Amino acid sequence: MLIPIGNRIIVEQKKEELSSSIILDGLDDDMLLPKGNVLAIGNDVPKELFSVGDEIYFSELSGERIKHDGEQYLILKLGDVIAKIC
Repeated sequence: MLIPIGNRIIVEQKKEELSSSIILDGLDDDMLLPKGNVLAIGNDVPKELFSVGDEIYFSELSGERIKHDGEQYLILKLGDVIAKIC
């Protein structure tokens, strides 16, 4: 289990498959911004902003990519999140 510290969130980046069979990690073909699902929220992130399971867009070159227990995750600072998808 990973617990983010401070103003960070842990995200599972989505993999989107385009019709040409090219797979782009987490890129939405409409906006070309990476998106993902929130898995965990740090203690300094206002709880009214995000919930576990929220889908978000985030800055393209942001965050720290890590591998934990064979799974890949992205740790983002709150300022790297562009929008929450409602």
